[in-house]
This record gives sequence, structure tokens and C-alpha cells, in this order.
Amino acid sequence: MNWDALGAFGEIAGATGVILTLAYLARQIQESNRTARLAATQEVQNQGADWIYHVNSTPEWVDLWVRGNLEEESLTLNELIQYRGAIAQLVNIWERAYSLRKEGRMDDSYWEALVLSRKNLLASPGIRSYWQDREDHYSADFRGVINGEILEANDNWSPLGVDLEKFATKAESPD
Repeated sequence: MNWDALGAFGEIAGATGVILTLAYLARQIQESNRTARLAATQEVQNQGADWIYHVNSTPEWVDLWVRGNLEEESLTLNELIQYRGAIAQLVNIWERAYSLRKEGRMDDSYWEALVLSRKNLLASPGIRSYWQDREDHYSADFRGVINGEILEANDNWSPLGVDLEKFATKAESPD
């Protein structure tokens, strides 16, 4: 074997090493991105779960939440501030999820579930009232998303799947 052949073999081995290293780094980057996407999704899920727990933590909070969503006018000033504070926190979670989605760091299936849940909540008169008063506090892109979802939402708010009309009819029947 001469020096030229040995040099060519060395170059081939070096190029192969570079290709293998790049393939390994690409795989590591993919795994890192997947892990970051899962972590971001989990962060938003945890915030949403904490928010749901808070709003459902006491009978007083559930009462405030239901009354506020149906008719803000029935709330006292302090209750209205509490109610709108809870909505502000929820909308901030939604905007965080939107930002993560826009960056490609949100799991698609979670995003789709969040949109369905959000459309249900956007059917609430109280949340729509909050949004009309405060939408300018959020980014223009996010406002476009929420305004589009409000147009797609029906007018039948059902908290956690409870059909309020059926429930009211059932509660009024003299059993």
C-alpha cells in the first residue's frame, strides 16, 4: 500500500466519522426538541390543572364561577374582581400555550384539546364580557385566535360538560 492510498483511506474514514457525528448530533437535537416540547406541554397542563383545582376548591368559588359566567351583573364588586382575576389567570395560561404552539413547542394533540375546551368556555357570557373589556391587554396574534374561536363557539356554555339547561330543568322538577 502506498502513501496516497493510505491518505485516501484516512480521508474516507475521517469523512465517515464526520457523517456519523452529524447524524448523532441530529438525533440528539431531535430528542432534545421532543423533550422540550413535552416539558412545555406539561407546564401548561399543570397550570391548567392548578387553575381548575383553584376554581373548584370550595363551594363558594364554584358558586362565584357559575354566577360570573352566567351573569356578571349578579356579582358584588369584590366577587367581580375575584371572578375576573380568575379569568385573567386562565387567559394568561391560554396565551402561554399559544406562544408555545407558535414556537413549535406545544404538542399538537394537547393544543387541539385545549382549543375545544377554550371554545366551550368562550361560550360563557361572563368570559366574553371579560374578553371584550380586556382583549387589548393581549398580543395581536393571540387576540386574532381568541376572536376567531369566539365566532366558532356556540352560545351554550357547559361547565365541565354539565348541560345547565337540563340541570335547571331537573332541579326545578318536583320529585
